[in-house]
Amino acid sequence: MRRSSSLHSAFGVTMVLSWRGVVFGVFALLNSVSALDYYGIRLGQLKNSSIGIQGTVYLANATILQIVDFSIDETDDISPRFFFSTDDASNPVSTIYQVFPSPGGDYLRRIPLGSLSSGMEKVRLVVEIPSEVKWQFFGIASQRYWNYFAAIKLNKTAAEPFCCLTNTDSPWRGIAPKHYEAATDPLVVLDHKTVLLPAFNFKGTAPPDGWIYAGKGYQINQHTGKKGLVLGRDRPEKHCALHEDYDGTKDLIVRLADDQTIYDVDYIAVFCYAYSVDFGHVFFKLDPENNPVPAYIPPISETPLKRLPPSPHC
Repeated sequence: MRRSSSLHSAFGVTMVLSWRGVVFGVFALLNSVSALDYYGIRLGQLKNSSIGIQGTVYLANATILQIVDFSIDETDDISPRFFFSTDDASNPVSTIYQVFPSPGGDYLRRIPLGSLSSGMEKVRLVVEIPSEVKWQFFGIASQRYWNYFAAIKLNKTAAEPFCCLTNTDSPWRGIAPKHYEAATDPLVVLDHKTVLLPAFNFKGTAPPDGWIYAGKGYQINQHTGKKGLVLGRDRPEKHCALHEDYDGTKDLIVRLADDQTIYDVDYIAVFCYAYSVDFGHVFFKLDPENNPVPAYIPPISETPLKRLPPSPHC
């Protein structure tokens, strides 16, 4: 199995994946509420009790930081600002996003840079790491007095996609076939809610229905799992069974259900929901400590995401 030469997932908007020389553009039309709180690689804690600064910083992926449970007192007189810096240079953060809940799942909304001065309490923020320099530190400084109030070292490496999820009985495969030639090459976990199914094969025109299906435990049935969405094909408002034939020349990228992460599920299968039949599967068990992956970042939106009605019959 060949490793990806590049993969960047930024703000849930575009994922560019180079795999076998093919470049996929994945536009995140989806949203998510994660069952397991996972934010990436923990870098450290920002803390300064004199102005109420507190928050834990995570390296979500190679280009994104998340600041979780961030608080700061109202501080109009010091003009606090997030900065990236080295021993010789500094760069103020130009854009801050805050994560908000909504009926349709979490989303990112850009907030004014002056929001730090107004005070915050236990919010989740997202910032992009400037790419032109290998930064050594991230923290909060006063633009008025040019001194740091809290900082952490950027001394860890971002998690990479996990390769690979393989079938115990057929280690050259991910999903191994049981019915209708349902099979894949070993699976790659792109982020904690997104999985690549390489060389997907399935005689989708033959059975009543077929879904990419992920769930908990080692019994694959209608009660243990949920249907994933195939990115670029499905949308929450039109989520359809796979009724097409796939001959192994196409890769699928699948987003897990709203309340699932790769750490909450034990299997991924091709599944007939109508008759609760497993066409082929792979079992696995990942945990965030031993198997960290890039963190999924919610999509950007200016307004709350609506809860969409059930999909129509396809």
